[in-house]
Amino acid sequence: MKIFLYTRKVDMDHFEYINQWVEFLIRRGCQLFVQENFLSINLSYSPWREYFQVVSENNQIEDVDLAVGIGGDGTLLELSRFIGNYRIPIIGVNTGRLGFLSVVQLHQAKESFEWILNQEFEIEHRSFISIAQSDNEEAIFPNALNEVVIVGYPHNTMIAVHAYVNDRFLATYWADGLMLATPTGSTAYSLSCGGPIVSPDTNSFIITPIAPHNLNVRPLIIPMSQKVTFIPESREGKFMMNIDGQGHLIHSGARIVMERAQNELRLVKLKGSDFFDTIRNKMGWGFDQRN
Repeated sequence: MKIFLYTRKVDMDHFEYINQWVEFLIRRGCQLFVQENFLSINLSYSPWREYFQVVSENNQIEDVDLAVGIGGDGTLLELSRFIGNYRIPIIGVNTGRLGFLSVVQLHQAKESFEWILNQEFEIEHRSFISIAQSDNEEAIFPNALNEVVIVGYPHNTMIAVHAYVNDRFLATYWADGLMLATPTGSTAYSLSCGGPIVSPDTNSFIITPIAPHNLNVRPLIIPMSQKVTFIPESREGKFMMNIDGQGHLIHSGARIVMERAQNELRLVKLKGSDFFDTIRNKMGWGFDQRN
């Protein structure tokens, strides 16, 4: 099996575990690929250094069987962008804090890889949002796995965003910002802004206002088959569009059109892994200290 390892930077106290399952994978005949900074920063002293193949472009991993993100959910988001349109299954080994996407704990990784090598896993499909600016065809944006957020720039002041669903007017949101989130993103920023938790197998978008000033608007769930358009306006004339945390400057009156992307994230789901277990264990969902 060909496996691509991706990370930002790993703490030194994690290397005992990483070296254990790297050794396990090599002894099982796996070919390991790493990006150059991973090798130079994290694995420069690894006894298995000579077994790693260094890649710098994503076309060097197009025939990889599995991509592994080592870190938190942010690392997995970066990995999904690096993979692009290649249909490579990915799994996250969590060295961060919460980790809704990176569900494998570091000390359990060796056992999890054994399941994968024995084909004891399923593939869970997670949808992306494709983003285009209809009044500027030259603008190219990456797909969003979690959410697309429009806020004011350079100051985070109240803005107006006209929202349309399938070109039908929905409402004008007077708020600090407005976002469109996926079910994957429902446990991220959208949740912090009062949005609902949505099961990842639900084909839905969530329109979530950020600190709305018109109190008669609330988060709205719509089918993912719908096209959503945001048109922001403000006195400053500029806005920041954050795509999974990456900022892109847009102007007042820009028409941001968002749809379900054609490609999907292929997330490895191991036996015993369940979305409802995750929100219960990581969020304390339904926990009552009286019981």
